[in-house]
Amino acid sequence: MNRIQEKLVRRLFHMVKEKYPDIQFLNVENSPEDPADLILNVLVNCDEDTEIEIKEYAASLANDILMDYDYLIFFLTVPKEYEHEYRIEPRRFNINEAA
Repeated sequence: MNRIQEKLVRRLFHMVKEKYPDIQFLNVENSPEDPADLILNVLVNCDEDTEIEIKEYAASLANDILMDYDYLIFFLTVPKEYEHEYRIEPRRFNINEAA
């Protein structure tokens, strides 16, 4: 992940978190289909309707990033009950670090 991608991942996360403050960062990983693409895994603890709203809002922002910067970032919501299946990697990527 290059510096621009880091900045864009942080921006995407924080814009969604501003509207949905209960989301939590899990990790960022490379897409298995194309390592140049990123997957931002986010923990959600909400009902299904709110999760759909979060996904739609994040997808709109991610599309703007794709159009403006040509970087593809998938925003994957992980329900709280599946948290144990994802690695939390604060050492590898700090979502709150200044870009």
